[in-house]
Amino acid sequence: MTTTQRYEVCQIRRLGQVVGWSGVKVWFVAEKVTPDGNEVIGQSKVYQPESSFFGGTDYRKKADAEAELHQALLAQLLADGWEPTGTDDEGKIMALRKPLASAAQDKDTEPSGLLKKLASLRDAGILSQQEYDEKKAEILRRL
Repeated sequence: MTTTQRYEVCQIRRLGQVVGWSGVKVWFVAEKVTPDGNEVIGQSKVYQPESSFFGGTDYRKKADAEAELHQALLAQLLADGWEPTGTDDEGKIMALRKPLASAAQDKDTEPSGLLKKLASLRDAGILSQQEYDEKKAEILRRL
C-alpha cells in the first residue's frame, strides 16, 4: 500500500499601508492555510520610504528594499523546512509547502540538515553572514 505525502501550504503576501504624505509602508507576511483560516507564521520588517510632499520616492531604492524584505522572510521559511512551489509574475517565490507535522521527520528538519540548508542559502547569497550566524545559533540552542 502506497502512502501519499500530505503537506501544509503557505503563501507570502505583500502588504502596504498609506502613511500621510510620506508614502506607503510595505512589508511581507507568510500565512499558513489552516481549517480555521489563515495563520501568520512569519513577517518581514517594515519598509517606509523616505519621501515628502515636495520630493518623490526613490523607486529603485524602494524596489531593492522590498526585495531584501522578501528574501529575508523567504530565508526564514526555507530554514524552517518550507519548500517553494510557486512564484508571482516577477518570479518571486510566493507559495510554499511543508510535510505535515504528523509525517515522519526527515533529514532536512534535523539540526544537521537545517545547518546544511542554511549554509547553502548563505553561499547562494540569500542569507547574509549575520543572518546565517543568528539562525545557526538558534538551531544549536535547541539541541
